[in-house]
Amino acid sequence: MQFAVEQQRDVIARFLQSPAYLSLVDQTPRSNCFNSPQWLTPWLYQRDMQPILVTAKAENELLGCLVLALHSLHRWGISFNSLQWLGYPYTDRVVVPHNNALPNVVEDMISYVDQLTNVNWDLLELNELDLNNHEISVQHAAQLPHISIEPRCLVPVTDLTTYSIPSKFRREIKRRNKQLSAQGNFQYRLLQPDMAGMQLLITEYANIEQQSWKGQHGLTVLNNSSLSQAICQLAHTENVICSELRLKEQVIAYRLGFIFNHRYFDYNIAYLPEFGRFAPGRSTLYYLIEHGSSLGIQLVDASRVGMESQHLLFESHSHLQQHSRLRLYNQTTAGQWLKWWETGKSYWGLIKRFRRYRSASALNFGSL
Repeated sequence: MQFAVEQQRDVIARFLQSPAYLSLVDQTPRSNCFNSPQWLTPWLYQRDMQPILVTAKAENELLGCLVLALHSLHRWGISFNSLQWLGYPYTDRVVVPHNNALPNVVEDMISYVDQLTNVNWDLLELNELDLNNHEISVQHAAQLPHISIEPRCLVPVTDLTTYSIPSKFRREIKRRNKQLSAQGNFQYRLLQPDMAGMQLLITEYANIEQQSWKGQHGLTVLNNSSLSQAICQLAHTENVICSELRLKEQVIAYRLGFIFNHRYFDYNIAYLPEFGRFAPGRSTLYYLIEHGSSLGIQLVDASRVGMESQHLLFESHSHLQQHSRLRLYNQTTAGQWLKWWETGKSYWGLIKRFRRYRSASALNFGSL
């Protein structure tokens, strides 16, 4: 097996459009829209990072690839260079494209990155890693002394072929809609916009997002030019679906997501705060669930959730999707410091949990 590293942006862009890469994505189990060249290419030209492509080949056949970006980050009081998946932190799920007949190629590529000397990196961090595709291979890689894999979150997924909206939610939405009708004529819409239509919608959606609670907390994303371009490129290939709620012809709530292999990834939502009492988030979600099959949706995937935040699909999911985080620490001073810091945090977390358990046990004993 031969490995290679490429750092030229235009060369990587051509690679992402090549038949070899597209074929590799097609044969990778559970590959998604975040592996598509439409999503990845716009991120190549961000100025604050350096793209890194690692490929594995045998007899000129592409066996696997890591599409990474080198960022300069500052965390925990230290500056360091981190290798992330291209599109970080906007990529919701990481699936490493690889030949399904050779699952250990993922382990081999990670081991190769560990030996890189011509790239100045301290930490390889893959957030939202989908281990279901290559769990055995990555777990083997975890035996390296300076690599860690930890659970990150469980993402709810709803199967539309077997799911029906509970009557209590239907009654709630009906009641909210009746209250909303007092404000004027309203309409739900399910759209699959083209590229030109998406460009207009992003402007409208970005304005709503800025006025929503996300804008108040500085959590808006649609103002990122690379993200907007990536969304429009996906719309060009009919991979974007929007669920809207309009009042008097004006959008007051939207839900934007991507469809890939009949799976809808729920990516971004916002609504005007003065209409929050009408449950626009639940309404746009269940309108999508009820009518999404007309656009080819079979699975509604929450795409990503925070460790503590709750997605509405937790109320109605068919199964949960495990996300993990892989960290590979380089032998540099910064890399070893990061490893020491993370190890210390883990031990401190265990100590705090033990103290809480001991306190709870003492309280229970005293109440007997």
